[in-house]
Amino acid sequence: MTQNKILCFGELFVDMFADRDPSATNQKFFQHPGGSPAIVAFAAAGYGANAYFIGKLSDDHFAKYLTDYMLANNVKMDYAINSKEHRCTISFVRHDTAGEREFEIYRDSHKAADLAFSVDEWQEEWFTDAKFLHCGSNCQLSLSSHQATEAGAKMARGNNTLVSYDPNIRPAMWAEQNLLRQRVHEIFPYADLVKMSDDEAEFLFPGKSEEVIAQELFAMSCQIMLITRGGKGASAYHPQHPPMHLPGIKVEVVDTTGAGDNFISAFMSRILHLGLLSQDTSIRDFSVEQLEALIKFANAAATMSVTARGGMDSSPSLEQVEQVL
Repeated sequence: MTQNKILCFGELFVDMFADRDPSATNQKFFQHPGGSPAIVAFAAAGYGANAYFIGKLSDDHFAKYLTDYMLANNVKMDYAINSKEHRCTISFVRHDTAGEREFEIYRDSHKAADLAFSVDEWQEEWFTDAKFLHCGSNCQLSLSSHQATEAGAKMARGNNTLVSYDPNIRPAMWAEQNLLRQRVHEIFPYADLVKMSDDEAEFLFPGKSEEVIAQELFAMSCQIMLITRGGKGASAYHPQHPPMHLPGIKVEVVDTTGAGDNFISAFMSRILHLGLLSQDTSIRDFSVEQLEALIKFANAAATMSVTARGGMDSSPSLEQVEQVL
């Protein structure tokens, strides 16, 4: 039997992480793969899912490094497109003493590979046996890639593939904050599963309670809304159940990079691992017990990911998460 796929669309680029001492005069930087949807794909493969990355890469040694790394960690790269005309985005990442991140992103908006995917590059056959298409807002920075994100979400829905959307707000990347809000809100009507941090929810829906936000999303296409709160845990909103709130798990935080990506990746992967989707059931049909088990697993995965450095390198295995549970 063919294993159901999780498709992850968006950016895959190079993160240059500073060494551990934030006060060092001459910091060293180390190359790691980065990009939110790519981390989701990487983590999903680690949880045993059939994960595919979709996006555009440059055609140089950076692209080879990224492709080889993903393949070595069981992420399928069949749907990644290389371009000699575009360049790899590079993000320099530093951490303060509390483990919080500071980014300096070097990206030419006209030449960046991760912003160059176009509407006509989507392939209908990619959605065969696909249960989820996951995407985020970081590649919506250019109009063409925003339109490609919308086109992919439309194609997913036309092929009975659930759309997972994590706005993953990075205001510093956008010159116009209202444009960021507008483009995110243009994708919400296609999303079956929405994951946001509490800060992102406030940014996107100023002054509104989570309960009101959930009802607005449910009135569109959303079937589950997930809210993460860093070390304070997470919440799940479902149209047929009361809101569910889980506390955080106390750990020593080393690096928060990829925590949210691990959360949504674990949530989707666990759904497939437990066989909760069929032709007759969708995520709207989950019981309270099933939803609680899923958010507990996702919460544990995200918590474990912050105990090590790096977005992908810190992603725990399925066995490691199950040990915590």
